[in-house]
Amino acid sequence: MALRAAAAKQSPAATLSQPLSTGISERLDYRIRRFDVVESTNTTCRELAAAGADEGLVVLAVAQTAARGRLGRRWHSPSGGLWFSLLLRPDIPAADAPVLVMPAGMAVAGAVESVTGLRPLLKWPNDCLVRDRKIAGILCEAACSGKRLEYVVLGVGVNVNNSFAGAEANGMERTAACVPPEPDGCHAAIDWESASAPPGALLDLCGGPVDAERLLDEFLLKFQTLRRRVADGLRGELVSEWTARSATVGKRVRILTGDASRCEVEGTAVGIDSDFALQVRTATGDIARVVCGDCVHVQ
Repeated sequence: MALRAAAAKQSPAATLSQPLSTGISERLDYRIRRFDVVESTNTTCRELAAAGADEGLVVLAVAQTAARGRLGRRWHSPSGGLWFSLLLRPDIPAADAPVLVMPAGMAVAGAVESVTGLRPLLKWPNDCLVRDRKIAGILCEAACSGKRLEYVVLGVGVNVNNSFAGAEANGMERTAACVPPEPDGCHAAIDWESASAPPGALLDLCGGPVDAERLLDEFLLKFQTLRRRVADGLRGELVSEWTARSATVGKRVRILTGDASRCEVEGTAVGIDSDFALQVRTATGDIARVVCGDCVHVQ
């Protein structure tokens, strides 16, 4: 069953291909625009959102030339991966926008499990791991007018059939998926690049090609159900399910906070709250609440 193609202005850096046909139920109001190459699906999606595109627009690209992850990191995304951004216009306070990363991460993990049989774990705040390798990441960007949320763009990158075999031997493994910016300030206290999970691809982990279209279908179906719990006041269920799939809760962590202080928090991750903030028990026994930041699992 084909999805409707969204009428949208083409990004200057994008080459438009045909709309993708998938098996998603027609009752779900998603409209997919497929591009051969874009600088970033999030950038293209934000441009279309600013031009008035409706909720449910999915910007899908074969490859990206200037994709980014959290904290401005470059995200290497050649052909073979699943690179897309989803436009949402949720009726929630602007401060709640980061909560959407929780159902998005669960939808990615659930989709991978449904398609491959692998069981991914979720690393707070936005990574999806299989066998301690990062197979996917999520970037949530919001546009606000005062306290009113205009729209949210959820960018998702999944290493599907873009193999990393031989990357370590070639010295490329650490830079192949996500390249951190140069250290400054309190970044110098830890080697954040070497402490991060190495990238992995489903092709390598499964021993053969994976159907990326089916993976997208499964994500959209699962996310549709999971995000309703945010609107319906059922965040407690989401917290329990996210925690059950967490690679972070129970681990010793070190976090470079994402607020203006940019300081470090170290301790044992004991859980997340309904706002998707990580709760960390520090050496003093106090519980630190971290709303956003760069988290590493300390060995």
